[in-house]
Amino acid sequence: MGFHRGSGSGQADRKWVFIDKTGQFAIKPQYYWVDSFSEGLAWVEGGQGKEGFIDKTGKLVIARRFWDATPFSGGYAWWCSRPAAGSA
Repeated sequence: MGFHRGSGSGQADRKWVFIDKTGQFAIKPQYYWVDSFSEGLAWVEGGQGKEGFIDKTGKLVIARRFWDATPFSGGYAWWCSRPAAGSA
């Protein structure tokens, strides 16, 4: 993922991290998956209750209540509930 509005993401120790333009950690490595920030929030997955949307300080502001979600656009994000057992 590239830089967007002063931050970007990359991997460190097999976990995703957000960095600033100087290469310093903006949010420490703690997530197994991250999405880009949109409207000040980013979807993250890290296990142990660290899943949902975070703000640019790394604070979890919307805890995960769904299987997956899209970045916010116009104040909204779509979400998907967990697939049924046995479905692909």
